[in-house]
Amino acid sequence: MPRHPTPRPRRRPGPRTRFVMTLTLVTTALSLVAAAVSAPAAPAGHGAGPDAAASASVSASTRHIQELVRRVNAERDRAGCPPVRPHARLHVAAQKHSDDMARRDYVAHTSPDGEGPVQRLAAVGYRWSAYGETLGTGYPTPAAVLDAWLNSSAHRAVILDCRHRHVGIGLHPGAGRPRWTQLLASPA
Repeated sequence: MPRHPTPRPRRRPGPRTRFVMTLTLVTTALSLVAAAVSAPAAPAGHGAGPDAAASASVSASTRHIQELVRRVNAERDRAGCPPVRPHARLHVAAQKHSDDMARRDYVAHTSPDGEGPVQRLAAVGYRWSAYGETLGTGYPTPAAVLDAWLNSSAHRAVILDCRHRHVGIGLHPGAGRPRWTQLLASPA
């Protein structure tokens, strides 16, 4: 009777590797969604797909989001807080809010329709025990928006709240007026 080798147990990736894998997965998914949403309709008889400018914008937004998460976690580490991990549902809620602020030209935690962070979290099915939201408009880089947030005591308190475990970032690049939404939260 042939002997089958005993399978070696696979090592579980460490927290840093899981974080990078999650961040890559979330930003790839966001890139695909953004590309699909921003893709112009192709004329009859031509192949569909986003134009080069839309693809470049999505790629730049993805890089900005990844950089902001990295910078936020560096600040949290300096404060003794655990890192926040990207969460797809929070990203969807944050992106929708950034897009809505750009489309209707406002900057506020509550939309003109009265929808606030609690409603946005519920709409994406995220059950939370604590949350915080930071907004920024006109900051061209992750470093610039994070610097502004850290120089505001209220925004700094949200970012450095050690209860938060997840993050979602929305970025609507806009012509000269990027709209940033960052949702940090702890699951219920």
